[in-house]
Amino acid sequence: MTDTAPVESDRIKAWRAERARVAEEQKAQRVLVAAQARAQKQKEEKAARDARAALLIPDDAALTEARRGLVRARDRRRRLLMAQFAAVVLVPMAACLFYLLEVATPLYEARAVVAIATPEDRPAPEAALFQTERSDRLEQAFMAQEYLGSAALMQALEAEFALAETLSSEKMDPLRRLRDLPVLGLSARDRFRHFVAGSVDIQTGLLSLHVRLPDAGLAEMVAQAVLVRTAAHVDSLAAALSDRRVAVLEAALTDAQTGLETAQADLVRLRAESREADPRERLAAQQSAIRDLEEEAQRLDNAIESARLDGIGGRRDTLAKIALRDGMLREIVQRRADLAGAGEGPSLSETLVRHETAELRVEMARDALTAARAGLTEARGAAALSRRMVQVVVPPSAPTLATYPRIPTILAVTLLICLTAFSLTRVLLPNGFRPET
Repeated sequence: MTDTAPVESDRIKAWRAERARVAEEQKAQRVLVAAQARAQKQKEEKAARDARAALLIPDDAALTEARRGLVRARDRRRRLLMAQFAAVVLVPMAACLFYLLEVATPLYEARAVVAIATPEDRPAPEAALFQTERSDRLEQAFMAQEYLGSAALMQALEAEFALAETLSSEKMDPLRRLRDLPVLGLSARDRFRHFVAGSVDIQTGLLSLHVRLPDAGLAEMVAQAVLVRTAAHVDSLAAALSDRRVAVLEAALTDAQTGLETAQADLVRLRAESREADPRERLAAQQSAIRDLEEEAQRLDNAIESARLDGIGGRRDTLAKIALRDGMLREIVQRRADLAGAGEGPSLSETLVRHETAELRVEMARDALTAARAGLTEARGAAALSRRMVQVVVPPSAPTLATYPRIPTILAVTLLICLTAFSLTRVLLPNGFRPET
């Protein structure tokens, strides 16, 4: 027993030592494998990084090809941009310039400046240039301006110069040709205002006339004719208003004359019926007689009363006075009855009222006739002073150079429109149309 116990103990120690050695060997093996795996992973990562670096940093051939691709893309975008610029700007500008130089009809402008004055105004042109115009004169200028674009003037010029036929013929370019444009809502009369137009300076009241035609001499003649017709039209407008006023006053004068004749006839008929030329004289005489009779009756009454007081009231002379007084009182009553109209005929007072009424009507009719004559005289004088005259400040003359089309102005406006459209297309279209720098 004692011999086997140490042996077993040694065997166990040996086994434990062996187990510890094997464990160390396995641990070392595992550490080695892990180290090898890390090394392999690092190697693979390095290889991957090297591969990505190789892709990011191409060689010279790849760089050259990439550079050529960028240049081709930039050139393509630039060509597209130039094509867009040519389509939006250059082509319209070239078409506009070609139309202005080869197709558009040159127009010559005859310009005149006129002032609308009255006989009471100062006739000098300097007065029209520097005088502040009144509102009625400015109104006449605007009326004349409206007449310049009217169908009446257009028809008159057509009858005299065949102007509409000339402006609507093939001699005019398509854009300026005188014709109706239903799509744009423009009639031939609306387009006629481009050839014969007027403008008013609201500060001075001056009217500027513009006549634009393909022929310079024709433009001057038409301008002269337009001035003549405008002067006649303005004068006819003022004369029509004055004539209407004079006609109304003449009718009023005729009515006043008729009223006076009727009132005078009524007065004559009343005098014939009443047989009284002036009832006032008869009334005054009656009133005077009544006053005299009353005074005499009062005097007799005083004498009779004095005789009664003296006790001689029964005497013959006193009785005669009483009889005379009573007769006077009866006469007074009778005369007053005549004034009051107690009989069958009209009273004297009524006759007087009728006479005075008739005379008042005659006087009123005479005053109305006098006022009508004065008003008619004033209206005729005002009509003569209110006539409108077209005073030529700057006469029309034949131009030597064509005024229209105004090529620089039209080209500048067209260029501005095209550049605006080009800018809008660059903003609205994809960015591919913009060249890279």
